[in-house]
Amino acid sequence: MSKSEGKGSILLKLIIVILVIGLILVIKIPGDIWEQEEQELLQARSNLTSIYESERFYFGIHQKFTTDPAELISTIRQDSTLLNKQKIVNNTRKLSFLIKDFLNIPYIEALRKIDENMKNIVEDLTTNRRNFKRIEDIFNEAEDLRMEVNALIASSEYPNYTFVSLYTDSMEILYRDLSDFTLQVAASRAKWLADTIYSAIDNVNISGLNDSWSPLSKRLEVFTKKVNRSELVNVTSVGDRIKDFRKRVDESFRKIKAMNFENELQKVQNSRMKLDEIYNQFLQDFIITTHYAQYRLSESDSLVLHLTEDNFYSPINGEMYIITIVDDSTGIRIESPVLLKELKEKAQTVAQKINSLNLLPKYKAYLDTLESIRQKGENIRKRLKRNTDIFIKYKEMEEVINRFDNIGVVTSYNDLTKFVDLANNSSSYGEIKSSIESGLNAVRIYKQAYEENIFGKLDTLHKEIINEMESFNELLSTVRRLPKDVRNFESDIQTLQALRQEISAINSPQLIEGLKALEADFVDLFFFASEGTTQTVYGVFSKKIINPGYIEKGVKSWEEEK
Repeated sequence: MSKSEGKGSILLKLIIVILVIGLILVIKIPGDIWEQEEQELLQARSNLTSIYESERFYFGIHQKFTTDPAELISTIRQDSTLLNKQKIVNNTRKLSFLIKDFLNIPYIEALRKIDENMKNIVEDLTTNRRNFKRIEDIFNEAEDLRMEVNALIASSEYPNYTFVSLYTDSMEILYRDLSDFTLQVAASRAKWLADTIYSAIDNVNISGLNDSWSPLSKRLEVFTKKVNRSELVNVTSVGDRIKDFRKRVDESFRKIKAMNFENELQKVQNSRMKLDEIYNQFLQDFIITTHYAQYRLSESDSLVLHLTEDNFYSPINGEMYIITIVDDSTGIRIESPVLLKELKEKAQTVAQKINSLNLLPKYKAYLDTLESIRQKGENIRKRLKRNTDIFIKYKEMEEVINRFDNIGVVTSYNDLTKFVDLANNSSSYGEIKSSIESGLNAVRIYKQAYEENIFGKLDTLHKEIINEMESFNELLSTVRRLPKDVRNFESDIQTLQALRQEISAINSPQLIEGLKALEADFVDLFFFASEGTTQTVYGVFSKKIINPGYIEKGVKSWEEEK
């Protein structure tokens, strides 16, 4: 019995361990997958931006774009402008580091905090005078403390402290506003300030300053307690602030007392020498250091300078980005290849279904005939160019023909024709995706037209163009000596009437069902193009895959879609 229980206990523990491990994996693995999805998407879009900015840089040099990654990278590596910008940034960071290193020397930092917090005490005592006036003894004590602390800050008894504090402030301002100076000027000023501080810091009477501060510190401690116990605590936090400032001054004095002064002085000397060295280096590299300090490259310059061959391949599927020169070589489109093959296959299937409906050929024949009529009218106008009435009649007819482009069934024909062409010939995910939405709207317009057997503006304009041609025929009949090769529009009227009837004649239950099925296919295609797909990971988990988008004319598709 005990053996059986022992075995059961071990098995139960094993099951529990397995369940715990499984629970951990169920929580951890999806999180890792989501993080990978996000990182890959961010990197993919960063790559798109890097290539696009690099192409712009290349265009600025050669007045043309290139689809050759090796040529693009080679041009960037050989360009001195970008390299010089990077040198400016590097030199700025070096100088900034050395200035900060000087200011962070413990002894100098302690002196800075003493000066800073004393000034903060004076400022708070000054700005709260209106509050202090509510209680006379607090106001009087605040006034006395304000004047005495302020007098200590600029005391003639401690000229070297005042001197060092003043020039340390200047060094801090230089560090903060470094980009307002050229590198040479900034280095020269930093060197001079460090030399000036070093010349006086050895003679700062810190023990005397501490002795003068100590009684003030005690008075400030009593003062802040009094303020915090009064009604003023309900209207201002000045008591706590002054308390904190006082403690910081006290702490700085304690730190200085514990320091090895000779070591601190040596640190100042070493830091000063480093500033002297970098100033001399900047003098030699004057082409670079006559430029203003710059902490970082612009985003575009940084992306261009750090472009590598790896940036040309998608982190999602490892395929090369698609670089397409457009607009007669004056524009460029950088696009991700992710899911392009899958989208094209699905789009081509839908395109085949469109062609099988025998819908578009009817509209093509009708629109081609309209164009033929327009050209015929233009030829007549040219042959009879002295006849003002013919000119006017042609322009009226042309105006009616142009209006066909704006009616629903014609724009739908153009959208579906474009979709079929892009599905078979385009290598742009973005172009196909955009065409899908237009195609879906086009199918819905045709479905409604044939379900209700109402074509709206098509019939209205059809009647207008028939009337225009008949009116044109009447005008031609009045022309004397009509050239033999000039024919009226009688046959065109008959042809157009027959083609209009054919557009309606193709209506059937099969056509409507086909349009409904096509609408559903377009909806599925639209969701695939917009939402992407999922990929099975570790057999049971899924990873979302979407197309990261494209950049063209400075526009990032993923930002436009937000």
